[in-house]
Amino acid sequence: MSATHPAFFLGRAELLGSIACQMMDALHPGVVPLKKVDFNAKDEYSMINNYKVLQEVFNKVNVDKYIEVGQPPRPSLGPPFELDH
Repeated sequence: MSATHPAFFLGRAELLGSIACQMMDALHPGVVPLKKVDFNAKDEYSMINNYKVLQEVFNKVNVDKYIEVGQPPRPSLGPPFELDH
């Protein structure tokens, strides 16, 4: 499967923070502390950490973009169930 195929990106949300950090490093060499970026982020803590690094870089290069650093969105499995009887 080609990397440009849309199905290639399914389930790749954990990589977006590290990819954005790489892109910012290409645009502003030496500004991104790549040692802090977890390129194999699998858990929420690592993903959030990548976005924090990205936000620090945005602040350094005066990019007026705020990234809401919190828990990444989770897919909905259906309607919520009420247990009150």
